[in-house]
Amino acid sequence: MINVRNAIGAVAAVAVLAGCSSSSSSTNPTPPPQPSFVYYSTFNSTIGQAGLGVVAYPLTNTSTLMTTVNISATNGLVSPSALLVDSSGRLLVLNDTAPYTIPVFTLPLTASSTPAFTLTMPAGTNNAFNMNFDASGNLWVASTNSNTIYEFTGPFNASATLVPVATIATGACNRPEGLGFDIAGNLYAACESSTGAADAVGVFLKGTGFTNATPLDHVLIGPGHPEALGFDHSGNLYVGSDLAAPNGGIAQYLSNNLGIAATPNFYNSTGMATGWFPEQFVFDTAGNIYDADCGSPAKLYVYPTGSQAFSATLAPTAAYVDANITGSNCVGGVALH
Repeated sequence: MINVRNAIGAVAAVAVLAGCSSSSSSTNPTPPPQPSFVYYSTFNSTIGQAGLGVVAYPLTNTSTLMTTVNISATNGLVSPSALLVDSSGRLLVLNDTAPYTIPVFTLPLTASSTPAFTLTMPAGTNNAFNMNFDASGNLWVASTNSNTIYEFTGPFNASATLVPVATIATGACNRPEGLGFDIAGNLYAACESSTGAADAVGVFLKGTGFTNATPLDHVLIGPGHPEALGFDHSGNLYVGSDLAAPNGGIAQYLSNNLGIAATPNFYNSTGMATGWFPEQFVFDTAGNIYDADCGSPAKLYVYPTGSQAFSATLAPTAAYVDANITGSNCVGGVALH
């Protein structure tokens, strides 16, 4: 296995320095637009019950639920989990039970929204639990129970059965769930029940490109039963787990601490419900963490990492709940647009 600790840290440092450089002739880049809405899934599989909710951005404890999309026979929602917004401003919803489809909705949502088209996972998929885009816009989906991760290239504009360009067997990274990419394009997977490296995050190196033969390179250790995983704008990695305090909740690995057998710089369960289970992370344009949490009780959390350094005691600025979340007692996914 290759120790990439120093290499990854160097790439992250170069990227941060490059982003901070300026000259008298340079112009500041146009910042991305601020989101208008927070979308969440309620991890429900009952027809007539809420599958998606829409709340105005930014999220606070007193935010008002704006729209609910109930599961029906016509709108493609079966058992919604992870959510993504693509570069065209469409919402992808991953159904984590058979037939493992991804309905794609035009935004903004209304109560009567139906998919513009639907993508279907390939044969052999078993519990498609989480997904993410890489920097090139390729779609990655974790097939948790078959210990595989799929890579799909677009464009995605019409209903089709997806054909993977790479099917990665995750090896000792057992039951992959949350997926993310570092600045160099390496793939990280939350290994919910790993073999020989308990409670791990698996790292797969991009090299010249991912293939069916891309091996597990190394693991990061620490978080128990990790599910959520994401990188902030500075290349720091956040991993969500249901491990009991003090070594549970959200773990942070700094960008220079991603090598073989790295352990978290911080664990933080401050302000979370008694039982917590982070399912998906997304970062807003300011760098704040939005955490979809399937806890007891379930909530949508916001951590102010856009203005404050993450630490063992940083408290969320919001712990939002509404009737949909209370009814299902699980927030399965979150997206911003």
